[in-house]
Amino acid sequence: MKSVLKIMALLLMFTVTAYSQDVADRVIMLNGESKEGKVTAIDSDNVKFVHKGETLEYEFKKTEINKIVFASGREEVFSNKQPAQQQTLSNPADRRNKLAVLPFNFTTNDDGLMSEDLSHRMQNDCVDDFKGDTSLITVQDPMETNALLARNNVDVNNIQSVMPKDLAVMLGVEYVVYSTGNIVNKGSQTYGSEVSTYKDKDKYKNNSKGSTVTTNNSTTVVNYSTTIEMRIYNDEGKNVYSDSKNSFGSSLDSYKATIKYLVKRTPFGSKRK
Repeated sequence: MKSVLKIMALLLMFTVTAYSQDVADRVIMLNGESKEGKVTAIDSDNVKFVHKGETLEYEFKKTEINKIVFASGREEVFSNKQPAQQQTLSNPADRRNKLAVLPFNFTTNDDGLMSEDLSHRMQNDCVDDFKGDTSLITVQDPMETNALLARNNVDVNNIQSVMPKDLAVMLGVEYVVYSTGNIVNKGSQTYGSEVSTYKDKDKYKNNSKGSTVTTNNSTTVVNYSTTIEMRIYNDEGKNVYSDSKNSFGSSLDSYKATIKYLVKRTPFGSKRK
């Protein structure tokens, strides 16, 4: 009987050990992404983490993490709610006829494009277009918009977790502009030409006389296909404008004309319906 109990105890121990080895820690990010592996350390600002089946150690900012579910079943919550709003909330009268353009959220298959840099460049271009084409509203400076977002722990990666009406109140505006860019690298083309010149030409006789020098001039152009989508919400959460357009042209800067086209057709634009 004792030997049977010993065998059962050993089997139970092996089962628990195998189960504990199979269960991993899970890091749940604010954007909903779940990462499985092993949490190796937690400091004041970061969480160190090794993905399951790998050995390389990564660091995640605590501000980007919702919670950690450890293999033991214990949970440690970092943020279980939307990013905190401003302590002093704006009122409807102060927000009247004010508009803020959010940083652009864009997707691309071109790893060479710096997402954050292009996101803010497109935001600035959009702000300039609103200021240049509209007179019915006051457009918030993008530096103020981004500072208020950062103060409330909101960025382009988690901005979708905040309701439009809450963002409007946070930014102190009546209207919030959401824009998305899809930029696809369609490949590159090389254009070239061969030019021949002549040394020691006899200007009185045949121009081709003398030695020939040949040079090759070539230019490589990357072709992009770009689509811009724009949506505007008011501080009540109502969608007041939604449209998208494919860019005409294949250069990276083709998005500029597309943004200008969409801005002109917003409820505040010069070509509004």
